[in-house]
Amino acid sequence: MPIAIESWIQNQLNSPLARACKGLAEYLNGSTHSIEGILTPNCTHSSQTWSGVCVGHEGIEAHFSQWLGHSIPKVFAELATDPVRSEPCVLIRVRDHSCGAPGLGEIRSYLGLRVDPAGLIEEVFATSFGPLPRDCRGSGMFPGIPPDRLHEERNRVGERISRSSEIELELTFRQQFREEALELTSGLLAIARDLQLPEPAVLFVDRTEYDRAGPAREAHPTLTVTRDGELIRHFEDWSEDEELREHLTALFVDLEDPGELEAVEDRRVGGIGPATSADYFHSAPSENEAILRRIKGDFRRQFVRKAMEEGSMDSLPDGWLAHDLSLEMRDFLGSQDPSCRGGEDLPDFKVGQVEVARLRQNSIHREVTSLRASPLGGGRIALEMVDEYGTRIELPTPEMGRPLFPEEVFQAFVDAVPSPTDGEAGFRIDSMLYSDLDRISPFIRCS
Repeated sequence: MPIAIESWIQNQLNSPLARACKGLAEYLNGSTHSIEGILTPNCTHSSQTWSGVCVGHEGIEAHFSQWLGHSIPKVFAELATDPVRSEPCVLIRVRDHSCGAPGLGEIRSYLGLRVDPAGLIEEVFATSFGPLPRDCRGSGMFPGIPPDRLHEERNRVGERISRSSEIELELTFRQQFREEALELTSGLLAIARDLQLPEPAVLFVDRTEYDRAGPAREAHPTLTVTRDGELIRHFEDWSEDEELREHLTALFVDLEDPGELEAVEDRRVGGIGPATSADYFHSAPSENEAILRRIKGDFRRQFVRKAMEEGSMDSLPDGWLAHDLSLEMRDFLGSQDPSCRGGEDLPDFKVGQVEVARLRQNSIHREVTSLRASPLGGGRIALEMVDEYGTRIELPTPEMGRPLFPEEVFQAFVDAVPSPTDGEAGFRIDSMLYSDLDRISPFIRCS
């Protein structure tokens, strides 16, 4: 099992539930062919959006079979925690179209599980609204999907359509939200005018008709895009007008250069790590961020970050914003507490080099091992791992044609020779480039 997924499982308060979620996600992502081994004989599956209950692995497999084995619609199952109790769940994305830049599709529901003492699933419940699936906390991990294929799916680009076609936009609301509809449609009307699209028709239907078309989501509308009477796109519950604008812009070929098109994925959940090779070497988003990225020591980086947040930069000791501290200052930090020196004895960055991630030992000295990247040209990236003792560390893959996926960041530390994960102390891996990496990297003990 990839170490990132195992780390996420161990970091959950209910690890057996998390492990069951991993098993179900593997099945839904197509890496296992039967669900029988992870269910109790009388397991049930029910949902907010359909009546009835599926019972047993045959009934549940029959229900899930409508999702599996298709290119459209295609399901992607992500490990996540639910928005109410922060318990492990399986977040479901569905790509039900191939036009534009569909990426991994739209967030549709999440599957909450109940497991027996042996860790087998005895109940599956699908939630599509109340609480909203988009409020789940995604991990960015899709068990059973290899990193290269996940990268390909995230960046999938399909046919783009012309605005000269017979395009129609239709907004559907539940009848009781007629007043809210006026406010919610104003943003879409402005977008349609800006993109020179037809003004959307607005329909109000009763709850039965609305639920038949899609899950009821309080006042949020459903937008459908048709071309010559054929359904092209179906949008539900967008959180911001700009998000919808991006999706619509990506759909039409005459709005921007198709050669520059990138997949527009729902970024409200998951989505850890850079998407293109240039991201490692882009300038930091702010001057403060640039300073923090170059500070070697963990304690000093945290101290400076706090000063930035409090507006007390003038109180910092001389030289504390530098990449490298003097030996005298390093000795002083170590004399205050050995952990304060952690990271300060790392080698200096080479020209153009950036830190991808760092592993911090859960030890007295908080020693740091740093994974670094340098541009080679032609989109190639050189990887190097260094520690505070000048150890010669070999990486199985010292050169890449793209940035690492989150799981590969973990694996790079595990596969390194010698590996910093082999010690008796636990460790933590975090990064200033992968903003959510620390979420799936608890202190763990390696054996």
